[in-house]
Amino acid sequence: MSDKPIKVKWSQNHGTAQIYSSGVELALCSDDNKQVGPLVFCKDFFQDAIVASLHGTVCSIYGYKYDSSFPPIPKDNLKVLLTNAADPKLKEKIPAVSDFLNQIEAELGVEKTVIEQCEKPPDKYAKCGIYLLIADKKWMHAPPLLSLWTLLARNSLVHKVGNKWRDTLQSIISGKTPASQKHDRTYIEYGKPGLDLVLEKGIEALFGKVMKANYPKEKAGHAMHHYSGIVSYGSCKAKSHFPMWQYPAKASNPPSVCFA
Repeated sequence: MSDKPIKVKWSQNHGTAQIYSSGVELALCSDDNKQVGPLVFCKDFFQDAIVASLHGTVCSIYGYKYDSSFPPIPKDNLKVLLTNAADPKLKEKIPAVSDFLNQIEAELGVEKTVIEQCEKPPDKYAKCGIYLLIADKKWMHAPPLLSLWTLLARNSLVHKVGNKWRDTLQSIISGKTPASQKHDRTYIEYGKPGLDLVLEKGIEALFGKVMKANYPKEKAGHAMHHYSGIVSYGSCKAKSHFPMWQYPAKASNPPSVCFA
């Protein structure tokens, strides 16, 4: 993280229907550092925005919106704003975010996430700050990858620098380490087979070479939001909606709380 905070053009945050009301919030950010849509607790709105962007349509689901009037979705890198208004010590945890994500990215063979502090965040976030995470664009190649990265980024905040990333995830799954959000322990448990397969086979072997093909226009809305994420992928629930992907060999049955 550089010494000088970077300037971001903030957008007006608006209410959305979400299962959480506090904790880690995320927002997409354009290539020229403009906030894309509101900060949200539900990470799987991002897949909705990207399918709308790729096909020139409008995303409107549970109060979350994206259309051509918004700043464009990032193309050069995955860029995500991260904050937590309830955590005034957020800055102290940012090195752990880098350590955790970079370990996984090294195994996958993609560019390592870089984190920058943002200057002059909105008043609500003045004490905790907002941080811009700049990751390899390959994480946007398919919805399960984007959902996976945001889940990992959110839970990297409970990681300890120097620990192995697999130990951190196993500690969350076992209940020894509290997850970042109420349901993330379950999300990680049922999504992990998807993560393991991505690390074993690689991105293109599972999701092909064309990003747009992984975000079918006809799947925008309910199917994209509820069945394209890492939990649906790792448990094979997504197969009936997205049969073109390669899946883990063993299916599972996650609880109903797992939306994506």
